[in-house]
Amino acid sequence: MILITAFLTRDAAPPQVVVSDSKLAAMVPREVASPRHAQSSDCRECHEHNHSTWHASYHRTMTQTVTPTTVMGDFKDRTIAFPGHEQQYHLELRDGMPWVTLEQPVTFFPHTKLRRKSYPLVLSTGSHHMQLYWLPIGEENTLAIMPIAYLREERRWIPRNATFITPPAHGFAPEIARWNETCIGCHTTFGSSEMGERRNFTSTAAEFGISCEACHGAAGDHITHQRNAAAGMALEGRSDPILNPSRLNHRESAAVCGACHSVQRGEFNGALPPGDVEALASRMVLHKAETERRAKWVRENSDSTTDEATLSEEQSNEDSMSETFWSDGHVRVAGREYSGLIESACFDRGEITCASCHDLHQSRNDPRPSTEWADDMIDYRKSGDQACTDCHADTGFATAKHTHHAPASEGSRCNNCHMPHTSYGLLKAVRTHTISSPSISTDLATGRPNACNLCHLDRSLEWTSQHLSAWYGHERPELSKQDKEISRAAMLALKGDAPQRALIAWHMSWPPAITASGSDWFPPYLGALLKDRYGAVRFIAERSLRKLPDHSDMQYDFLAPTARLDESSAALIRSWVQSTNRSLTSRPEVLLGENGILNRTVFDRLHGQRDDRDINLAE
Repeated sequence: MILITAFLTRDAAPPQVVVSDSKLAAMVPREVASPRHAQSSDCRECHEHNHSTWHASYHRTMTQTVTPTTVMGDFKDRTIAFPGHEQQYHLELRDGMPWVTLEQPVTFFPHTKLRRKSYPLVLSTGSHHMQLYWLPIGEENTLAIMPIAYLREERRWIPRNATFITPPAHGFAPEIARWNETCIGCHTTFGSSEMGERRNFTSTAAEFGISCEACHGAAGDHITHQRNAAAGMALEGRSDPILNPSRLNHRESAAVCGACHSVQRGEFNGALPPGDVEALASRMVLHKAETERRAKWVRENSDSTTDEATLSEEQSNEDSMSETFWSDGHVRVAGREYSGLIESACFDRGEITCASCHDLHQSRNDPRPSTEWADDMIDYRKSGDQACTDCHADTGFATAKHTHHAPASEGSRCNNCHMPHTSYGLLKAVRTHTISSPSISTDLATGRPNACNLCHLDRSLEWTSQHLSAWYGHERPELSKQDKEISRAAMLALKGDAPQRALIAWHMSWPPAITASGSDWFPPYLGALLKDRYGAVRFIAERSLRKLPDHSDMQYDFLAPTARLDESSAALIRSWVQSTNRSLTSRPEVLLGENGILNRTVFDRLHGQRDDRDINLAE
C-alpha cells in the first residue's frame, strides 16, 4: 500500500487517504500500447545500431517514470529551504522511491493550493543539465511540478524559477497541469491530453521521452509491412509507411525537428503528428509566416509597452517582445532552433537543414565516446568548419583573406562569427541558429551582441566598426561617446538587461573570449553581477568566476539573502582592486586607468543605469 496524503483542493484540507498501488497508477499519465504504434524496443530487432545510439541520447531520457535508477536528485532525508521563501521541502526515500513533504501550502491560483502534505514523485523531466519532478494531485492524472530543480553538474537543489531569466516576484508556482497541457507535446512521443470539466486531465503517450516514432512516425504498419515482405507475402502497390527524414528534402527534413524545436503558439502547439510529411511541410510554412509576422510587429512596436492587439488574450499574456525574440525577430531563447534556421539565407536560398550539422544517430565511424556525441549530437565531421565549407569551399571563405584571423584560431571558425551565442537557455548561452554576419547597426538597433564583441570582450563598438569597415566595407554608424570608448561587453554587463547580462557573464568563462580578451579584468564585472536581482544571472556569474584563477574556492552562494549578496559583491571587487596578482596596465576600454586602477566613478555610474525591467524569457 502507498499512502497519499495530498490532493488539489479548493476547500479544507482532506483527511489522509490510503490508496493502493493501482490507485496511484491511475493518477499518473501512462504509456498506452496500440497496434498503430511501436515501442522503441520493437525497433531494436532490425535497427540495433540506431537503437543503441538513441538509447545513449538525452532524447530518450527527456521524460521518465521515476524509479530508483532514473532519479538524479538527492532525496536522502533532507530539508530544502531558500531565503525569502516560506516554503520548505522535506525530501526522503520511501522504499527507494522519492517523496516530498511540503511544510507550507503552495498557491497557484487564488483558490487552488497544494496542501501541506506528502506527495510521491512519479515522473521526471530532463537528465542532461538538470532534472525536474512531477507529482500527482489526485484529479485524474493531472500533475504539478515540485518547484525545485536538481542541477546535475553542481549536485545541488535550486528553485526552479532560478533556472530561468524570470523576475524574482514570480515566486514558486507548482504549475498545475503544465505537464499535461504543454510538456507532453514534445517531451513524450505521440502524447495526448483530454481536459475534463474541472480542468482535470487524462494524459497518455505512445512512449515517454523522445523515442523512434517522434522522428519516424507511427511504426506499427511499418513493422507489419516488413514482416509481410520477409514472409514473401505479395505487397504490390504498397510502400513502406515509415518516415525517414534523411530521404526528405531539406525543408521537410528540418520541419520534422521543427515540430518541437520551434516557437509554438496556439494552433502550432502539438497540433500535427510527426510522420505526416505533407502536414509537416505545411507546418513549416505556417511557422515561417508566424515568425515573420511577429518580427514585423516587434519592429513596428519596438518603443511600445502595449501588447499586440491581434493576439489572443492567452498569447498576449505570454508574448511580450522580449520573451522570445530580439527586436528584429531573431529568436532569443534556446530550444527554438528551427525558428532561427528558417530565417537564414542558407535555408531559404540554400539547402541547409538540421542534419547538415547534427547526427541523430552517432556514426559507426565516430571515434568519440557516446557521451561526447550525446552532448549536442554534432556530426563528428562537422564540428569544425566543414558544415559550411561543404557549400562554400570554392568562394575563399575558409581563408585568412576572408576571416582576417589565423586559420587555426577560433576567430576563423565559421560558427563563431556567423552563429554566435546570443540565445539563452538552461543557465547558459547557446548558439543562434539564424546564420548571419556581424553588424554594428544590428547590435545598436536590437541590443543583440555582435559576434566580434562576444569574443573581443575588451573592445568597444568603435573598434569593431573600424575593422568591419576596413575588412568588408561596412558603413560605419554614428556611435555615442561611450560606444566609442568603452568595451561593449563592459557596457552590457553593467547596464544591459537581464538576458544581456547573462550572455556576457557566460562569455567571461568561454575559452575563445578569454584567449582574445584576457580575463584579469573580469572580476569586478562579474562581482557586480553577484548581486543581480535575477537568480540565473547571479548563478552564471558565480560559475564563471569560479573558473578564473584565485576564485575557485570563493565563499559565495547565489541564493543567499540580499544583504549577504551585496557584501559578497563588494568584498570581491575590493579584493580585486587590492590584489597584486594581476596585470597592472592601463586599459581604458574596460575602465582601467593608470597602473590598472579601476575607474570606480564611471563603473558605478554605468552600473546605476542598469536596465532592471522585468523580463521573462519564455524557454
